[in-house]
This record gives sequence, C-alpha cells and structure tokens, in this order.
Amino acid sequence: MGFGPPGLPRPFIVDGEPYTLTNPGGHILAGSVAAGNWYAVVPALVDEPGRARLLGRLSDVNDPLTLKWLWRIATGTLAEAVGLPWHVQVRLCATVHAKWVWFDGWCIRHGFSPRTEPYERIVAAAHAWLAEASGKPDEWEKVERNLWTIPPGDALLIGDQTPPWLAAEEARLFELAESLG
Repeated sequence: MGFGPPGLPRPFIVDGEPYTLTNPGGHILAGSVAAGNWYAVVPALVDEPGRARLLGRLSDVNDPLTLKWLWRIATGTLAEAVGLPWHVQVRLCATVHAKWVWFDGWCIRHGFSPRTEPYERIVAAAHAWLAEASGKPDEWEKVERNLWTIPPGDALLIGDQTPPWLAAEEARLFELAESLG
C-alpha cells in the first residue's frame, strides 16, 4: 500500500466493466476542474475504448446510466485519485485560477512548477498556498470551512435518494409530455 492518494491514471469499475481515468497533465486537468467541468473528466479523460462505451451507454435510452450517475463516477473517481472531495478541488483550482499571479509567485518562491507537476500536487500546493496566505488561525478556519462545506447542488447529487421536490417535478413533466401526445 502506498502513502497518499494514488493519483492518475486511476482505474475504476462501472457495472462490472473496467475503465481507466487517464492523466492529461496536471495543469490541463486543473483548468477543467477550476471551471467545475466534470464532463471534461469523465467521459473525456477515460481511455479508449472505455470512453466510447460510456458515451454509447449514455445515448441508449434503455440504459440506466444517466448524467447524474456519470457525475458521481467522475467526481468520485477523481476524489479517490486525489484524496479530496470534488467540491474542495473545484474551490481550490478556481481560487488558483482567479489569483494566478499570486499563486504562481508563491510557486516560484517554493521551487514548484504547476505547469509540470501532477494534478494532485497542484491541488496540494493550492491548499498550502491558501494556508500560508490566510495568516491567522481564525482566518484559516474560515477558509477551511468555505472549502469543505458541500454546495447545496452537490448535496442533492451525492445523496442516494431523489429529493421529493425533484420527483414531483419529474412526474409533472412526464404528465405534461404525455398530454401533448
């Protein structure tokens, strides 16, 4: 057993079928994550022929694989590879993207090159940069709370149960569609 998260590439299983999340380069993946673009992770970074299988399943109306499940697969697989939940990764990468000059300066001072390092190291460096930049312990606690609080939309997707309001809205839309013919 290794020390720390396994990183990328990262194998994963969907319905008994093996897939591998590839490594496009840390800075490329960090850019996608900063935008919250989970679709640029799975299926986009899945090796072939896995990507084609996933996309084929998504286009099959009889297949139970949905975008909601694909979101769970993408964010869960990357969370396992990095050791941090998706929403924490998004917030760290988005902060770095918004404050690039400050982060890059910090990296230069620490001998770290975010253009050549693996994604999980970029995320770790972003965390260290924020910790150092926050200064006082009470400020860091606030930063940590903001990083780790699950966004309301993610909380709905993470849960195993469909929220009642969503189920009711879905039923209403199906009834409307049936009435239109």
